Amino acid sequence: MLKLLINSLAKEFYQQHVGFFLVGIYVLFGVVEPSQLIGYQKALLLAGISSPAGLVIIFMSWFLYSVKVHFFIKQKLLSPKYNFLKEIAALEKNIQIKLWLRLYLVILLPILIYVFLLMGLSFGYHLFLSAISVLIVFATLTWSLSWLTFYSLTFGLLKQEKQITSSRIKIKKTFLTWPLFHLFNEQPLMLLICKVLSLILFKGMLWMFADVGYDLRVLLIALLASVLCHAVLVFTLLKFETEYLNFSKSLAISTYKRFMNWLFIFGFILIPEWIFLITASHFDL
Repeated sequence: MLKLLINSLAKEFYQQHVGFFLVGIYVLFGVVEPSQLIGYQKALLLAGISSPAGLVIIFMSWFLYSVKVHFFIKQKLLSPKYNFLKEIAALEKNIQIKLWLRLYLVILLPILIYVFLLMGLSFGYHLFLSAISVLIVFATLTWSLSWLTFYSLTFGLLKQEKQITSSRIKIKKTFLTWPLFHLFNEQPLMLLICKVLSLILFKGMLWMFADVGYDLRVLLIALLASVLCHAVLVFTLLKFETEYLNFSKSLAISTYKRFMNWLFIFGFILIPEWIFLITASHFDL
């Protein structure tokens, strides 16, 4: 059963978020020279465990990642495609929790690697309180995810939310805007994380080239780094089109109109990045 969960849920999670992980790998390993990589990583880890603020940043990033994982698993369990997973609810409580615990250890593998690195450095520099904090927080996150999934399956809390009828003005959702509404309604956390990373990378690039002064090329490099953060959103939108809008290929929509529609969608999503660029250039582009 564990192998089935890994092949169905964990594998799809990594496939769907490959862009996010590529951006993370670039930030952690690609922004410095290869000869400085070990020192750069060690400095980052020490900065995290040597101060309360650093630990808070680490734990908040873990928490956001865990929330994303939780909503991903919850969304998949609601899908008819994964109805077979509800058979797990027939197992004993301890077996279910252990099963979900092992699955989440696979999905949280990027965090688990850094847990070992942080604990190793903490013991090496006699920061025992930091090591204990790292272990407790990671164990709490992993167990909480496992228990929430077990509780949801066993007690049938995974129910489709009923659409609430209100007197608000209804927005007409045209066919060409369906991908945008899908992104805002189904992937708000992913969108938020992408925007936060985009801002961090944009400001980080400007900080790295601060000695250059005002240079349009630096701004464009920072903009490119911000745009790369949205690779996972592009994958999500394309997957949505493939799975739910495949019928549109038979509609009388010209290639030019399709292209302009996607151009509008991506331009709309990147509005914050345009604002970053304009404000950083002091309105002098």
